[in-house]
Amino acid sequence: MEIEHYRGPKKPKMTAAKAKKSVPTLKFLASMEISLNRAQETDSAFLQDVITSDNCPEFNGYNTRECREAGQYTNARTNADYLSLIDMTRSDPDTIMTAMSEAKSLTVKYRQDFIY
Repeated sequence: MEIEHYRGPKKPKMTAAKAKKSVPTLKFLASMEISLNRAQETDSAFLQDVITSDNCPEFNGYNTRECREAGQYTNARTNADYLSLIDMTRSDPDTIMTAMSEAKSLTVKYRQDFIY
């Protein structure tokens, strides 16, 4: 793996726009609360089935079954691959730049929208 060198400032200045604090909208807060409640309900249902059912599938299988019963789309299987280790200090800017460059090139190569 080729090492990418960071040539930027040690501590970049924060722009005035980023320094301002903002409060999330009520719509956003409500959607987060609904999402949290739904997650807690489904987790509780899974745990209840684990306790009471003899043939409860593992968590991923349980969620897939719930999605299919609700007529919802389930995401395709995810593959995770481990890349070569970068034998440098983790906090070194060159290490971070190398990892970010590698992530960007893999994202483009596999036509992904996001880097996780």
